[in-house]
Amino acid sequence: MSEKTKNNGAVSSEVKSPWIDKLGDYLLDVSKYVLTGVVITSLFNNIKEQMLIYSLGIMISLCSLFVGLVLTNKKKGK
Repeated sequence: MSEKTKNNGAVSSEVKSPWIDKLGDYLLDVSKYVLTGVVITSLFNNIKEQMLIYSLGIMISLCSLFVGLVLTNKKKGK
């Protein structure tokens, strides 16, 4: 019996397509790059609205980190 049709023929919800994992990995990378770019850019340049840039950068970074972690969450089946 295939792994998709365990549980009386029902399709398992744990089976994900490979592009979802790739998208999750991409969003994790975006999170790192945005956070690094915001911190490094604001440290080396004299920017007047630093709090706005920090806030937006951290918010975008955390959102993409969260979505990336959700998409790459791999649950082990029994």
